[in-house]
Amino acid sequence: MVKYALNPYLAVLRTIDSLATFTDESADAQDGVAATLVTLSAQPTAANGGYLYVGAPVPFRGLSVTMSADVNANASVLTVDYWDGSAWTALTNGSHGYVDGTISAGKTFGASGQIIWPTLPTDWATRQLVEGGTAPAQRTFYWVRLRVSAALSATVTPPPSSR
Repeated sequence: MVKYALNPYLAVLRTIDSLATFTDESADAQDGVAATLVTLSAQPTAANGGYLYVGAPVPFRGLSVTMSADVNANASVLTVDYWDGSAWTALTNGSHGYVDGTISAGKTFGASGQIIWPTLPTDWATRQLVEGGTAPAQRTFYWVRLRVSAALSATVTPPPSSR
């Protein structure tokens, strides 16, 4: 059986405390309404519990990010991890791993662009982020988590994307 979706609906969760709590940004990220923004303001590093989790019921090849005027001004690098069935595994940054099209002058989320991984990991596995948690964290999805090397600027708001 082959599963394929050109543009699957994505679950988007933002956490600043390693999923002890999270904000479900799914609807705001995809509703196309200018008044509902995904706020990444002062998103902390993974060492401080900051992650952005993106999941779907089928494997997906990336994200399209449209930034508002409030882009990240802090030097930072994005890392994309996927769940391999037993641990979070970092995709390699570059043409055979992932490409961060949002980086501008050394600042991730510094411009609109795509974060893509042209080759799907062969060992990408589904999981629940929080067992017994609330939807969508309890959904068994293919998840990636995005983490930044330095805290983002105090005001960073990519507007919702058009579907």
